[in-house]
Amino acid sequence: MHKRFVTVLPAFVLIAFLFNSCGKDKVTEPEPPPDLLVRLNSLPGVTATEIDSPSGTFHTRAFEMDIAQPIDHDNPDMGTFNQRVYLLHFGERAPMVLETSGYAMPYNRVGEVTDLLRANQLHVSHRYMGNPRPDQLDWEYLTVAQAAADHHHIVELFKQIYTGQWVSTGRSKGGQASLFHRRYYPDDVAVTLAMVAPIVYGTEDPRFDVFLNEVVSDSICREKIRQYQIRCLQERDSLLPYLEHYADTSWLTFSITMDSALEYSVLEFPFAFFQAGSGDCADIPDSNSSYREMFDALMTFSSIALFSDEYSDYYCPVYYQIYTELGYYRLITDHLLDLLEVMPDPTYARFGPPGVEMVYRPEVVQDLAQWLRTEGDSIIYVYGAVDPWSAAAVELGGDVEALFVLEPGANHSVQIQTLSNPGPVYEKLELWLGIEVQRLARPPNQHTLPPVRELSRIAPLFNTAK
Repeated sequence: MHKRFVTVLPAFVLIAFLFNSCGKDKVTEPEPPPDLLVRLNSLPGVTATEIDSPSGTFHTRAFEMDIAQPIDHDNPDMGTFNQRVYLLHFGERAPMVLETSGYAMPYNRVGEVTDLLRANQLHVSHRYMGNPRPDQLDWEYLTVAQAAADHHHIVELFKQIYTGQWVSTGRSKGGQASLFHRRYYPDDVAVTLAMVAPIVYGTEDPRFDVFLNEVVSDSICREKIRQYQIRCLQERDSLLPYLEHYADTSWLTFSITMDSALEYSVLEFPFAFFQAGSGDCADIPDSNSSYREMFDALMTFSSIALFSDEYSDYYCPVYYQIYTELGYYRLITDHLLDLLEVMPDPTYARFGPPGVEMVYRPEVVQDLAQWLRTEGDSIIYVYGAVDPWSAAAVELGGDVEALFVLEPGANHSVQIQTLSNPGPVYEKLELWLGIEVQRLARPPNQHTLPPVRELSRIAPLFNTAK
């Protein structure tokens, strides 16, 4: 019979063994991630400063950022410029809305799509617009392809932090930018909402002539506008003192003569009236209106401030893009030829960069239009039926999964929440994104916002005072 030996360990050895065993099983708490501001500033080329969030928003933090972008994405050795971007933070796993502006962003604000999705937001100024911008403007690199590469670079950077669904949006020229970004980098975002984004063919697209002369409103209203234009030019000597007083007392400077400013303002009036106004022809001065009323109508819809040195400088990159890639409309002069004393052949090309040749390349927009017709899936287009830009609305083919909305009675400021039936927009967003959309309360009796070209909105970009 075998003996069984049992070893009895001293008590202090057993206690030590048990203590060490517990120590091996103990889980070390992970280090908390760095603060968001630190993480933003660690992204290559990003300089971020925390700012106050807009009042009333659900966002918990906000940041103003300058992002170093290559002047030429195909040749990084060309150097960089800083692009201004605003970030609104809600949560790293929440959706991200990339809102592309066609202009500069002098302040931070919450976009409509961001509200709908309760999303984070990156609001991006367009290259070469506002401040900061390159010290020396190499105009050949102000292209839709380079701007799309800017947006792609931003997506690549911030997807390192924000892992939710990405959506792009933009309004007007910003809507064009969102479509070009989607064309060149279709996988960057899941859905695009292009608000009043025109697809323009040529620098004098004839579809705008047809819209203004035959489609919008009725023949009585259109004739009233023409008679108002004629009277403004026939009686210019009575109107010019109002323009001169404005020029002398505003903070703006004018190299253009007041005669020239008057003619441009009068020619712009029909387009601007329907783009930014209600479309109510009672707002158009008639033969019984005073000169003051005539002047006020001009300043409301096609202000001469747009032709000041400050605004001409601000819009100069826009006109370069118009006359090289984006296209534009013609100033209709047919009924006014005998009354144009200083601008017999008026064109906005004169407001492009001085001494720089602008050669229009029609293939750029043609390529975009073809891609949108055949491959532009998961895109929502919204237009206002009174807005002249709707004459250049996208033309879709039958094979793309897209939504087209043309809102009756709405102008260039149409919003999703003011649509007579926003349901299809909400449904498409939920279908394509797989998330719930926040239904916004519709403002009562409202199809439009204040004029899109409201000058006070971009005045903070200038430091000039007169």
